[in-house]
Amino acid sequence: MIGKCSQRYYVVISVCILAVAFHPLKVWAVQGNTSGPNPGTPPPAVPSGLSIFSLQFKSDHPYGEGTSTLMTDNSDPINDNGSHYPKPEWSAVPKPGYNNPTSHNMRSKMQVLLDLYVDREAAEGSYRLGGTSQKGLVFPNMDLKLTRGPNLFMATSQNMLPRQISDYVDTIHWTLARGQGDPSPWKFNTGPHTLYLTWNIPRDTETEVNFFPDGHTDIPNNGEGYSIPSYPYRVTQARLTIATQRLAFPTPEESHVVIQKLVAGQKHSYGTNNYAQPAGAWVAPVLYPKTTNDHTTGYDCATISQLTKNIAYQVGLPGTVTIAYIYACPSVGHGRQAIERDNVGVDLSEEVNPVFRDGLWYSPVLVGHSGSVNNFEGCVEYAWTDRKGVTLTRYYPGGTALELSSAQDVLRACFYGLLFVHSKHPGRIDRIDWTDSIIYDNDPHHRRCPLTIEP
Repeated sequence: MIGKCSQRYYVVISVCILAVAFHPLKVWAVQGNTSGPNPGTPPPAVPSGLSIFSLQFKSDHPYGEGTSTLMTDNSDPINDNGSHYPKPEWSAVPKPGYNNPTSHNMRSKMQVLLDLYVDREAAEGSYRLGGTSQKGLVFPNMDLKLTRGPNLFMATSQNMLPRQISDYVDTIHWTLARGQGDPSPWKFNTGPHTLYLTWNIPRDTETEVNFFPDGHTDIPNNGEGYSIPSYPYRVTQARLTIATQRLAFPTPEESHVVIQKLVAGQKHSYGTNNYAQPAGAWVAPVLYPKTTNDHTTGYDCATISQLTKNIAYQVGLPGTVTIAYIYACPSVGHGRQAIERDNVGVDLSEEVNPVFRDGLWYSPVLVGHSGSVNNFEGCVEYAWTDRKGVTLTRYYPGGTALELSSAQDVLRACFYGLLFVHSKHPGRIDRIDWTDSIIYDNDPHHRRCPLTIEP
């Protein structure tokens, strides 16, 4: 049991006491959504002089000194300038109360601070408090002694929240009795509470990132410009909503499997705009839903990789996530050695000189096994420590289910070869210069060039 509030806390609840003084002493259990004030509904009859003021989560992810939540109230995922939700997250007074969401580690116990207020001497005395939630959390009975004024009590669930990255919504049913044999105990509800369950505490939430490696200061959004914010990993309700939706599959035991499934679950397309800017990747699911054909939906490999990094940091995955761009040049290892560049894309025409042969210029391209033409392969490079304490690094090419051990493996797995091609018109290939081209695919069954040569 926590004793009466400090003088500082009396200042915080003074408005609540005044609100109760002018209304019948009832408990108002807030129902409805989690975005702000909600109309209350009265619970069953309560002992005269006893009220529930608020519920505060103590096991969630707090911000600063713990007076607000780490999560902010943004409704637009690209915007990181929202306000942190205040604590306590749930309050019944002043009417109609409010009910705000928070973030919380999965597979951990829920700990809450209840504020019970006694207004009359008749309501003082010894009580027993316990609770169960709709989804099976159990708060064991504990003995309390209530006195006039505010009474704060910490309650911890006996069992743990589910091991699943998700938006978890639950209502807690509380029972307050004057003793074990109380024939008419006071029963009241708090919630429904929305907790965004994460792997661990979100990461790099206040890290400022340079958003303009290519000189652009905005990204398109249905013809309108968006200013690039400075904190792409700051925790917002809109971003956590995207993250939990993308991670709706059963949460694996190993973090690298989460990365692999997350990369594989995003649709790859070559003809889309590039949303690889850290904040811009958040809007990729909004601008390009998986609804039409492969040429107009999906995201490029760099965007898939950046969105994966955003989500990994938002849900607190361990390890280091890097966006790796894998390509090749004839001047390095005769074009057969993978080159890795972190966080900045590559234009092969700037890295490799064209070839002039038989009166025609041939430009370098990396050709995928399906015939796609590219400058690089954007990957998630993920380094983590496994259960045995060994640090491992793997590569996950955007839009594939591949897990590869090196940049060299990426080059061979994603590309047929580094070819020099001649194009009379943009978007078509008329000739290939086989003299200078380099083929990676050693499988005789795959040696046929996947490119379509236009007549």
